[in-house]
Amino acid sequence: MNNLTQQESGSQGALGALADNPMESQTEKSTSKPPMRFPLPRGWNSALPFLFIALALGMIQVWANRFYMGNDGVSYLDMADAYLRADWHVALNTSWNPLYAWLICLDFLVFRPSPYWEFTAVQLLNYGIYVLAVASFEYFLQGWLEWKRGDETAVRVIAYGLFLWTSLILIGTWTANADMLVSACIYTALGMILRAHTRKTISAGTSILLGLTLAAGYYSKAIMFPFALFLLLIALIVLKWQRALVTIFVFAIISAPLIVEISKVAGHPTIGETGRVNYSWYVDGVAQRWWQGGPPKAGMPLHPPRIALDSPRVYEFNSAFPKATYPIWYDFAYWYQGVRVWIPLRHEAKVIVSNIVWILELLVIQGGGFLLGWAASFLASKNKSQIASGFGFTWPAWVASIAALLLYSAVHVEARYIGAFVTILFLAAYMAVGIHGKRMVAGIVALGLLWSFIFAPEPTFGASYLPVNSAYANVPWQVANDLEEIGLRANDKVGSVYYSNRQNVFWARLARVHIVAEADWNVDFWRLSGVDQRRVLAALAHSGAVMAVADRPPPDPAQEVGWRPLGSTNFYAFPLSQLSEPLQDGAIPAGEQSQIKAAQMGER
Repeated sequence: MNNLTQQESGSQGALGALADNPMESQTEKSTSKPPMRFPLPRGWNSALPFLFIALALGMIQVWANRFYMGNDGVSYLDMADAYLRADWHVALNTSWNPLYAWLICLDFLVFRPSPYWEFTAVQLLNYGIYVLAVASFEYFLQGWLEWKRGDETAVRVIAYGLFLWTSLILIGTWTANADMLVSACIYTALGMILRAHTRKTISAGTSILLGLTLAAGYYSKAIMFPFALFLLLIALIVLKWQRALVTIFVFAIISAPLIVEISKVAGHPTIGETGRVNYSWYVDGVAQRWWQGGPPKAGMPLHPPRIALDSPRVYEFNSAFPKATYPIWYDFAYWYQGVRVWIPLRHEAKVIVSNIVWILELLVIQGGGFLLGWAASFLASKNKSQIASGFGFTWPAWVASIAALLLYSAVHVEARYIGAFVTILFLAAYMAVGIHGKRMVAGIVALGLLWSFIFAPEPTFGASYLPVNSAYANVPWQVANDLEEIGLRANDKVGSVYYSNRQNVFWARLARVHIVAEADWNVDFWRLSGVDQRRVLAALAHSGAVMAVADRPPPDPAQEVGWRPLGSTNFYAFPLSQLSEPLQDGAIPAGEQSQIKAAQMGER
């Protein structure tokens, strides 16, 4: 992991985890102005208990999910493989920006994990990124604490309580994607901007580091590019214009190579195609998988996945990314080349309102304990008339956070996208009313965290917030190992009788095989007639697959004929070579066998 410990003499710290020297001077307390300066803590010593708790809880969560992998993570792993074998054309991806994949490359070069430990190695990397996020948050908080109201320790208790909620529950250390990396960039960038706002100055070195931080955010996720532009606008207001121009120049010069290379892959100028595709999905109503064209304004895809079977619907996507585990999700924007995006103003307004309502519901349902704590702090405040002015100093942070929420609301919002911004907005609200009394804030944080845990949504399938009822078995490896025992080999092609991006991509990654066809996500294979089941299997075989896999057991044991259970898991495999073998009596009702044989002849 990167060990970012560079220091600047006399002022701001460096990217990710740099502490400032304590300020020795203190302005006189003024009763006419709500903000109050106070001496900063001596280095990071006062933060150590909070850092220890945050790091320990993060480690516990990583341990609980040591064999977990997300479906986005499989694409990043395949990208890392492409970089390691110097397959630059495949590695450059218009859907996933490269920084997280580069870190996986470094992770694999250091640990060289076997397939059994591959997901654990990624979780170890995720913990390293979480450590970076903790350090970045502390750096941000120290910038915030240069001007504050209330007790410093109480502020830290509230701040870290909010951070634990948003980082461990809204984002989650287990998610194998770039969201935690983005949060670290956000905290670091806003920490620098807050310091510049407080001190009315910024060093040339910090101006450069700010540009590098914003570029790192863009290399993590494409949406950070427009957000970085908004932060640069704030920098022009907060910083001296010469320093702001340095930041803009560094951001532009670092971001330009990625923009150029992604544009070459996409065939047109772009900062990344994720936003374009998501807008077509969530606003324009384009099909979110296996797009075949439509609505009329959207046009037609340049290279759609092939319909291998019309009903029940089976898709084949063997025409691109032959070394990817799951080609249709490796670079999903590729399958949407040709889509035309338009802005339906009325529907866009409905989408924005719907997303804002969803965010508010999230804050009430999951953050209800912290909201009740804020209400108590408001009632306890003796200077309610000064609350509005209490937002004044920290405006760069909360204005940027509101802008980010509106940016997401225009298209699509998920909890993991907005964790850092929720932390900042809640913290700004608490600081505005004033935080008084360690016992009170301890109660608020206890209530807030307990509330958020109780009302947290079910985590991603296979994941766990804490090591309670967590599945410790490495199920994907068990499936991959059992498939190898029945003849599946690396680089073989497989098909899925259910939608693959729920569970099948994980064992496929460890087995080093390629899913080239699957049933539509509306198809329930085990509920199909025997004829249709056989037609689905035949379609998978004609796509080049040598094995069909189901990620759930058949409800009727009679349906197991020809299928092989994989260890003690719920997965079943069907070697497609069996399709050329005579049908076994009892596998399918006798009345359907003649229909199946006719269907087989038709497929041939």
